[in-house]
Amino acid sequence: MRALSALTPILKAMLLGTTGAGVLLVALWIGNPMDKVFFLLCALGIGLANVANFERGCFLALGGILPFLVTIHLTETGINKARSHASQGFIITATEMVMMILIFMWGKRVVFQNTPVRLFPRISLPWLLLTFPALWAAIRTIDDPNVGIWMMYQLLLGFLFFLYIVNNPRPKKDYILFAWIICGTLVFQSFLGHMQAMFKTNLGLEFLGASMSRVEVLKGSIEISRMSGTLANANRFAGFMTLFMAFPLALFSAKNIHPQKRLVLLIVLFAAGMALLGSKSRGTWLSAGLVYGIVIYIILRTRMRASRTSLAYTWAVLLLLVGVLSAPGVLQRLTITDSGSVDARGYMNQIAINLIQDNPWTGVGFDNYTHFFSAYDDTDIRHSDKFPFIVHHGYLYTAAEYGIPALLLLLLIWYRVFRYSFRLKPRSLEPIELMAWLLPFTFFGRAIQTIFYISNPMCHVPIWFVMGLMVVLRESADKEYEELLT
Repeated sequence: MRALSALTPILKAMLLGTTGAGVLLVALWIGNPMDKVFFLLCALGIGLANVANFERGCFLALGGILPFLVTIHLTETGINKARSHASQGFIITATEMVMMILIFMWGKRVVFQNTPVRLFPRISLPWLLLTFPALWAAIRTIDDPNVGIWMMYQLLLGFLFFLYIVNNPRPKKDYILFAWIICGTLVFQSFLGHMQAMFKTNLGLEFLGASMSRVEVLKGSIEISRMSGTLANANRFAGFMTLFMAFPLALFSAKNIHPQKRLVLLIVLFAAGMALLGSKSRGTWLSAGLVYGIVIYIILRTRMRASRTSLAYTWAVLLLLVGVLSAPGVLQRLTITDSGSVDARGYMNQIAINLIQDNPWTGVGFDNYTHFFSAYDDTDIRHSDKFPFIVHHGYLYTAAEYGIPALLLLLLIWYRVFRYSFRLKPRSLEPIELMAWLLPFTFFGRAIQTIFYISNPMCHVPIWFVMGLMVVLRESADKEYEELLT
């Protein structure tokens, strides 16, 4: 047995080398040099899965790479980029690659160690039903069939990673460390966003998805600069900031935290807040103001009586409003008529509703919206001729391309995760409890943002990741609370 144990590292190395050589040959057959790098990295990652604590490292690494769009194109881009936001062929990001490695390591335990699997039926059953309209929508993709395959891959990856998170709860210290890593990511994104806005540079980080600062011209020839960090889109950038500000806020609000750490967290929140304002994303401002306005009141209420809470909350809101309105470009964004994007959303919604009424059950097929929407344009200005792009409303988009049943199933999944994890008030001021309490609020804010922006909420993998965290953090917090009572 000892001799076999001594041979194990050699056998693993041989297996890794053989696997790497095999996938490299496949990559050479495909022909894209970036594909070679991608497949080889996958093979190395699978081999490194046997290294001690590698799984923990991958989980923590997600906190640092979630917004980075290092993209590998496995096919050519779509025929018509105006068709839909997904017309990019079949692509895989670095974040998804790490997620696949984690799923592989979990799958290996399930197969070889008979590890029990928790299917979480309240989510698994609606997801299973959701795959049928999704598959039918994918089959009907017109311009680029690879996009339909990519959509099904995203839907499967998101759900599998949700199950991975739920089936592999980690020690509390890992979630706290993950929160600190998110803090570093927020500061980095804020720094890059400010560099984009002030100096018109992306610091050479195009390979991470960092584009040049987006400049919009408002009516009256007034220009505003919008930060996008590595998210390549100002609205997506703002959504990331709003969603993940929950982590530094939870650590900041926790009891028994060292004053120096609290000061660092205050700086993180300030940096993230300034980046959120720099995005000039009005829909995200609305959702963030609503959600964090409620959150701040409840946090104050846990520490003060009702009368003092009202006074402190009033002062906090006034100070925040003064600070927000004093930030560069905010008043212009709120008061000056823009180049028509608000009116455009109304026209797009009107066309989308017409399309849904005529295709209520199965939609028009994935990535086909702009292939059909001109025929349903009854607007007085023929909006589809001037703006041939997908509707800026994630829910209407889902109903239009997948059908109303698919939208209802998606909303059922979101509701069940939200209802399972939501608590109106935190039961303690421990970091895990506060993270478990805050994430449903910010998830609700993300649901509000879906009304205003281009998105495919069904296949957005980071949202499935967040839903998994909502479930596992709530269960960890409840267990911690029960231990405190006993």
